[in-house]
Amino acid sequence: FYKLWVDAEEKRNEYIPIEVHWSEVPGRDEAWKQQTIKNTSEAQFNTEFECEFLGSIDTLITPAKLRSMTYREPIKSNAGLDVHVQPIENHSYMMTVDVSRGVANDYSAFVVFDVTEIPYKIVAKFRDNEIKPLLFPAKIYEVARAYNQAFVLIEVNDRTTKAVKRIGCSNLKQLVEDDKLIVEDLEIINELSTFVSKGQSYEGDDGCNDDLVACLFIFAWATDQQYFKELSDQDIRATMMREQQDSLEQ
Repeated sequence: FYKLWVDAEEKRNEYIPIEVHWSEVPGRDEAWKQQTIKNTSEAQFNTEFECEFLGSIDTLITPAKLRSMTYREPIKSNAGLDVHVQPIENHSYMMTVDVSRGVANDYSAFVVFDVTEIPYKIVAKFRDNEIKPLLFPAKIYEVARAYNQAFVLIEVNDRTTKAVKRIGCSNLKQLVEDDKLIVEDLEIINELSTFVSKGQSYEGDDGCNDDLVACLFIFAWATDQQYFKELSDQDIRATMMREQQDSLEQ
């Protein structure tokens, strides 16, 4: 329903979106709202009457923000790779990678970010649950090279520590809700809408994937590191590229 609605708003289908707020219905006022919340819950009210397009509660990103996020169709899609923006000369890019554990419904994924300036933008993403482990590094290299020798940060065999994930999730929430990271990919928005609180952490709701969100919180963690601040500086990056050209070729 979310996809149908957004497509209608963006005139990507022939449906005409008509919205009638609950307060416009006779007999439904603030007192009715409070009574309904008392009988159910605020989260259920927001889902059923505020149309927050959520099947879960306690998401990392607030429901209000998730509702306002719109997606764009990729300009090119092939074998799991979706390209939203082609590489731009002199732009700086970073790729974060979440490696599949090799179990059913588990995806290998990566997301490419334009980090030239804030807000950061997602320019490409890859997600595939059938790619062979021996072929995934080649795909990573191919896309990273195309995006101006993008820097690559890889999560290896579930070794992301609790501290890294906690900081990453906290930073991701702030980046997205403050519009410092622009997310316009439907699959990523879908994963964010089911990335929920579980115990002291966040993860995909039961039956839902969070491979792309993992790439996002790894990136969000990295943005807080001194090394990231240096590599996203154009002058420092150019110097590093000159000094390391030989080793990069190797």
